[in-house]
This record gives sequence, structure tokens and C-alpha cells, in this order.
Amino acid sequence: MPIASKREKGLDDETSDIISYIRHLLTELRTIAAGQREEMLVYLIEMAAVEAGDIVSRRRAGLYDEIDGHEAAWLAVKSPRKI
Repeated sequence: MPIASKREKGLDDETSDIISYIRHLLTELRTIAAGQREEMLVYLIEMAAVEAGDIVSRRRAGLYDEIDGHEAAWLAVKSPRKI
């Protein structure tokens, strides 16, 4: 049985687009904060933008899967294999 249906894949694409838009907004906010010389705020906004980019990358790479009918979880680590 496939983990994600075509409909779910479409929702993933839409979510990726939304997260990409959030990342774009964060870069604009970073520019505004930098103009005000608020270094801690710049740093925090940069970290949020990096996380948004990572989320989009993971989603597009197919690393988000549905587990036991529950919400999507990021599967960052592959199962260890015996040598």
C-alpha cells in the first residue's frame, strides 16, 4: 500500500509553496531588521528562514511520510544496517 496518495502529494506541493513564501517574507523581514541594526532579531529571522528552506528541501526530497495514519513526520535518519 503506498504511503502517500496523489491527493496527499498535491497537498505536500501546496505546503511547500506556502513554506517557500514564508521563507521569502522572512528574507524581507531580515533586511528590515538589519536596517534597524537589530542583530539578534536578524539572527533569529535568518534561523527561521534556514529552517523554512530545510523544510521545503525535505518535502521535495520525499523525506516526509505518513506514519500509521498520523500526521507527517520527518524521517531524517535511515535505519542502521548490519555490515
